[in-house]
Amino acid sequence: MNLRHSVSLAQPANDMVQEEIVKQVAHVSRDIAAIRFDDPTTLSFEAPAGQLDEIRPRVATIATKVQRGLRSLQRVVAYRSKSMDAPRFGDRNETSDGVVFLGRGQALLRGNALRLFNYFDRTFAEIGKAFHVEDVRVPTLIPTSTLARCDYFRSFPHLVTFATHLTEDSGVIEDFRARHAKRDDLDDHALGGMTTPEAGLSPAVCYHAYAMHAGEELAEEGVSYGICGKCFRYRGKRDQRSAQALGFHDARGRVHGLTRPRAREASSEQWIL
Repeated sequence: MNLRHSVSLAQPANDMVQEEIVKQVAHVSRDIAAIRFDDPTTLSFEAPAGQLDEIRPRVATIATKVQRGLRSLQRVVAYRSKSMDAPRFGDRNETSDGVVFLGRGQALLRGNALRLFNYFDRTFAEIGKAFHVEDVRVPTLIPTSTLARCDYFRSFPHLVTFATHLTEDSGVIEDFRARHAKRDDLDDHALGGMTTPEAGLSPAVCYHAYAMHAGEELAEEGVSYGICGKCFRYRGKRDQRSAQALGFHDARGRVHGLTRPRAREASSEQWIL
């Protein structure tokens, strides 16, 4: 039976810190649920009473680590619609005009939904003209070496989705083929025949811009790109946003300044949303 527990923070957490803490605490245990902030200093969650001694210290450690790491960051919101006061995320079983969920976080767009997407893409591209952006098309995959150099594995390991394949071994391939001859999904041994991933699904389009300018020092005014790409970030099933757990489009953005990883502290991003 799950009971509600709470952890007190030493200092009040702003909304940005609260969001990140909730996302990371969801990975503490498969049995943790209903994670939320009751107030800026109180984080509460549901978990089995028998696991409290194990779970509570881990939750407290994550909260402290995230708060320490983000303490100097403050969110600046230019506009916020009323719908964001109580956001609602649909699930894959819901139907909408032109939106078909083929899997968790995998949406097919057609009809009005596709027209609306294309409208926003044209609008963002038009806004970008004021910044004299150069349009860039980026790939869906990104090298794991690029993610590592951008500190993604250290900062957001829980969001990474890797792309891999079977090892180039006929015995492994034939064994895989035989085991899946009459299955409708992968079995529990599938990963055993996979190689170490050389690439992942891109979590954000800006990392491609960083890689494009790796080792360079840019001019004072920086560079501006108009990029719209398919991005992927895994979100656990306990995350209320899990309907978009894998795929979404990163809006056209303006990336400027000195790029990662050579001048990480001087790099920055501005997104036109």
